[in-house]
Amino acid sequence: MFRTLTYSLPDLKQAWLVLFLFVLGQLAASVLLGLILGIFQLQDTQNLTMPLSYALSYVLPLLYLYWKGLRRLNDPLKEGQPEYDEIRLNRPCLGGMRLWAFIPLVIIVMLAVIILLSCLPEGREMPEWFRQALSQVYGMKLAVNLLTMGVLAPVLEEFLFRGIILTGLSRRMDPWWAILWSSVLFAIAHLNPWQALPAFAMGCFFGWLYYRTRSLWAVIGLHSLNNVMAIAAAALFGVEEVTQENIQSVFGETAAYIMVAVAAIVLVAGIGLINKYIPAKNKSYNEKGDISH
Repeated sequence: MFRTLTYSLPDLKQAWLVLFLFVLGQLAASVLLGLILGIFQLQDTQNLTMPLSYALSYVLPLLYLYWKGLRRLNDPLKEGQPEYDEIRLNRPCLGGMRLWAFIPLVIIVMLAVIILLSCLPEGREMPEWFRQALSQVYGMKLAVNLLTMGVLAPVLEEFLFRGIILTGLSRRMDPWWAILWSSVLFAIAHLNPWQALPAFAMGCFFGWLYYRTRSLWAVIGLHSLNNVMAIAAAALFGVEEVTQENIQSVFGETAAYIMVAVAAIVLVAGIGLINKYIPAKNKSYNEKGDISH
C-alpha cells in the first residue's frame, strides 16, 4: 500500500482535493467518535479520542491517494518512463556534509526560525474560546500529547504534505512554487488563522530542507522536536504561559531584539552552509516527467 501511495503524485488541483478530504475526515472522525462514546457513555474521553480522531482524519485523503497511485501503476503507458520506476520519498543525500554536522546544524536553524516566528505581530487577538481549546490540548495527559503531537502529527503531516504533495507538485512546477503551495495547504490544514502564519513558515522551512536533502525522516524529526518542545514548555511552565506569552513578554524588549538579530544571522548562515554543501541535484525529485493522469 505504501508503494502505491508514493505513485499518486498529485497536481495542484488534486492537492486541494486532498486538503478538502483531510478537513472532511476530521469532521467525520469527530462525529463518529462522538456517537460511539455517547452510545457507550464513556467518561473523560478526550485523552482517548484525540489520537484516534487525528489518525482517522487521514483515512479519506490516503484512500484517494491510494486510488490515484493504483491507477498510475496500472497505466500501460508507464513502460519506458523512468520516473515511474524510481519514486522514493526518502532518499537522503547530504552531499559534502557529514551527518554529525548536519543534525545539530538543522536543529539550530529550526530554533532560529522559531525565535523569529515568536516575534511576529499577532495581527488579531486570539479569541478566548480558541485559547481554551489550546489549553485543553496542552493540558491533556503527557503520554497522549507525546503520542499525538510528538509522533502521529509529524509522521502523518510530513508524509502527506512534504512527501506526497510536495513531490507531486515538484514534478509539474518550479520547486520553489511547489514548496510555497504545499506550505499554503499545510497552513490551511491547521484550520485556524492564529496558527496559519507559523505553520506556513515552518512548512516552507521543512519543504526547502526536504527539497535539498530528500530526507523525509529529517523533516519528521525536526517537526517532532518542535512539537515536543511546545509540550515540554507547557508541562514545565504551565499551559497559560505557552498559549499567552511571547518572547517579548518573557525576556523583555531589549533581550528580544538581541535574540531576533542573532536568530536572523544564524538562519542566514545555516541556510548558506546547507546550500553550499548539499546541492539540489536529485533527478528523481527535480525533473518533471510525463504524469498527466
